[in-house]
This record gives sequence, structure tokens and C-alpha cells, in this order.
Amino acid sequence: MRDDNFAVHLPVTEADFAAAARVYDLRADPREEDDVAGGHREPIVLAVSRLESFAGVLPLTFSGYQQRARARSIRTFAPLRYGRD
Repeated sequence: MRDDNFAVHLPVTEADFAAAARVYDLRADPREEDDVAGGHREPIVLAVSRLESFAGVLPLTFSGYQQRARARSIRTFAPLRYGRD
């Protein structure tokens, strides 16, 4: 989540996502290199409330996902894309 002052990176699939959040002060650090989460908890609270307002209760879980096929590389499908056997 981002606003004019801060960028907040939330690992929303982790159980303790708020503690693992990273906060960057965009005015002092526009390249987002120095995590200032320890001194700025307010942006985390705001980001969590914004995210929960449209995503639901956090942390997010994906328990209904089942892989239907083995992973394949793009080369597996190359003959189909280029009309070759």
C-alpha cells in the first residue's frame, strides 16, 4: 500500500504479517531502500485497515488451490504455438 508519504509492504499470507511489514519513507527514501517500520507503526495500521476493507480478514489463505497439472516450460508448448509437430 502506498500514499504520498509512505510505502508499506505487507506479507499478507504470513500469520504475523504486521510484524513483518516493511515501511519506506518516500520523501526521504524514494528508492525504498531503508526500512523505517520500527519508528512508523501508523502507516502499517492504516495499510492493514485499507487492505482489509476490500480483501477481507488478514492473513489471506489460499487453501482451496490445487495444482491440476505438472509444471511445464514454455518449450513444451512451442510446437503448438508455431504450428509444428
